[in-house]
Amino acid sequence: MTITPEAKNRIQEWENSLPDSDNSVDVSSRMGIHAYRAAMARAWGATKQRTTITLEDADAAILLGQYQAKTREHYAPSAGDTVRDKHISRVENAIRQAGQINLRDLRKLVNADRFREDFDRALEWLQRQKKIVMQDAPRKQKIVAWVQGQ
Repeated sequence: MTITPEAKNRIQEWENSLPDSDNSVDVSSRMGIHAYRAAMARAWGATKQRTTITLEDADAAILLGQYQAKTREHYAPSAGDTVRDKHISRVENAIRQAGQINLRDLRKLVNADRFREDFDRALEWLQRQKKIVMQDAPRKQKIVAWVQGQ
């Protein structure tokens, strides 16, 4: 397989634009290999099989690479090695994804009964870090909301 200079430049520019790491998630490791592989597979599998990777192949491969980077970020392991850190991460991720959630529903969602002390500690820590706010709601309930910009 050969690659046109434009396609090679496009893939290299995209690879160079990837951050080295994002919140301890290694986004760029081996991402270039996947982009080149995808471009090669697209050219080879075209209706009229080609042995040259074009700029269109590179652009399509970059779209796949962007998806792979987002997937890697989404499925990254929880930060921290201790069980407590994993519980905090579980609570934080649940609130972030929900945006706003009833405290009772949050407890169910993360199985807080299994780690009661860590759940309360996680809420306190997230409030101190100004990542969440807790508001009173009708019927003696509380709403937990993720702070935008965090």
